[in-house]
Amino acid sequence: MESNNKDTFLARWLNNDLSPAEEQDFKNSDDYKTYSKIAEYSSHLESPLFEKEESRNYIYNKTINKTKANSLNFGWISGIAASILLLFGLFYVLNHNETTFETGYGEQLVITLPDGSEATINSKSSLSYNASNWKENNRTLTLSGEAYFNVKKGSLFTVNTDTGSIEVLGTQFNVNSNTNSLEVKCYTGKVRVFNQKTEAILTYGKALRLIANDKENWVFNPDEKFWLKEESTFYNTPLSQVFISLENQFNIRIKNKSKFLNNKFTGSFFHEDMNMAVKTVLEAMDIKYTTSNQDIILSNE
Repeated sequence: MESNNKDTFLARWLNNDLSPAEEQDFKNSDDYKTYSKIAEYSSHLESPLFEKEESRNYIYNKTINKTKANSLNFGWISGIAASILLLFGLFYVLNHNETTFETGYGEQLVITLPDGSEATINSKSSLSYNASNWKENNRTLTLSGEAYFNVKKGSLFTVNTDTGSIEVLGTQFNVNSNTNSLEVKCYTGKVRVFNQKTEAILTYGKALRLIANDKENWVFNPDEKFWLKEESTFYNTPLSQVFISLENQFNIRIKNKSKFLNNKFTGSFFHEDMNMAVKTVLEAMDIKYTTSNQDIILSNE
């Protein structure tokens, strides 16, 4: 086999350019199942960070330019496969049929779920579900961070978080979950939010926040801009949650913040400019600060 074919094997496979003999050899290898799964999952993804065709061409061109190897060994494909996952801005964890999607700083990811419902994950968030018993398990997912759901009508659809759970039959809603807090906004339909201490039904334009033993309801405009439109909005939100959003969006660290965490912020910041976003929040709260590389240092004055 020519050395150029050895170097471009995976790229040619992704482009359906293998000969019948090469295709059969690959299918007989131990690695085929793993990488066919990766190809299958990535084909269903839509990420706002990458155009599919551009990403595919990038992978192909990068593979062509790799240093030539001495022999064809399917094991070397693992390094390139990992690069494919990184290009789509996420990691897959395939363990006992559990599928997990994770985003990095400033990333968003659109996922098509097994029933055709969609979940859009915000930065530094993770979403997992078991695809093998998706229907039998009433379409159940686990979320850490923030995601927007567009759910197709059908059986019960449940999102579990550390602070509480959300149940729907078919609707659009946003969930922002951290270790000690849960915020849910209903954009269409009806949403049930519950944990061991509380239960609430949300309809169009209704929102709920749970933090420790505190519960807060409010009304919002479902047509207003929010993080899917590159703007994060907050209503009477503790700065502890606003700081998390800033850190996750821009990969920064906010220091000396303990005295400000319970202060409440109403407003928004845009995602395009980190300096402007930080200024928008901190000046509105009359908090002085300095910057050093990726650190935002709050003044105690």
